[in-house]
Amino acid sequence: MSTLLLFFDGVGIAPPDDRVNPVSQYINRPFPVSEIEYDFHGGVLCPTDATLGLPGLPQSATGQATILTGQNAAKVAGRHVNAFPTTALRQLISERSLLKYIKDRGGRPVFANAYHAGYFGRRHSRFSVSTWSWLAAGIDYHNLNDLHRGTAVSHDLTNRFMNRFGFGVPVRRSMQSGRILASLLGKHDFVFFEYILTDVIGHRQDISAAHFRLAQIKEMMIALLLEIDLQRHTIVLVSDHGNLEDLSTNTHNRNKVPTIIWGKHSHTLAKSVKSLTDIMPVVLKSIFG
Repeated sequence: MSTLLLFFDGVGIAPPDDRVNPVSQYINRPFPVSEIEYDFHGGVLCPTDATLGLPGLPQSATGQATILTGQNAAKVAGRHVNAFPTTALRQLISERSLLKYIKDRGGRPVFANAYHAGYFGRRHSRFSVSTWSWLAAGIDYHNLNDLHRGTAVSHDLTNRFMNRFGFGVPVRRSMQSGRILASLLGKHDFVFFEYILTDVIGHRQDISAAHFRLAQIKEMMIALLLEIDLQRHTIVLVSDHGNLEDLSTNTHNRNKVPTIIWGKHSHTLAKSVKSLTDIMPVVLKSIFG
């Protein structure tokens, strides 16, 4: 049995309001607008506390480090940390990365996103939490050749982002990227995919862009769920903090975030999720039992 962890940056749960919550304008929506009611292809919703017990607004580095280590990264750092992990967080990730944990126990983890070689020319302090997580595991990264072969996906689901920088990779429909993610589950015990544009759109308060990207996400999710045998595999969708669901402000918020689980044991696994610290234990249970 394999598990796919879908991480969408900056998606919280807020009531339907067509003026500020772009999620509310969809009938069959992959993200919820209620902490109680949710119905998207049988997924089980767990409203999840992203505040980590600290005052202030939850941020990306500490939220993501918590998801990918199972430790309260905000308490380790002494505060909510935005964007890129501090030295203390990098140490935490190096020691407790989910991908490293799985690999050390004989599992086969993979990061589904493809990188171009230029990414590694930046300062290490500008590497994301996800980058540090797979570096800690010592696993190879997917590159542009993988995008050509259809064995990896771009963070925008279509490869258009890569082509804007002249890399010349095939443009795909988001449904094709959903099928690629599904195919990776057949070859690995754990697949991780990161999508950051939801948070970018939230900061820009761009409701038109939100509708465009949400339509792509929905298309990808439907293709993925139709392709996967949910009697054998588990999908866990998570986020790190709220943002996209309230475009009345360009900042994060303290809303609960959705953890959504699909698969044979989804109801049992969902009972364990209350906080971001619970994500890693649930993923490990779904893989190793």
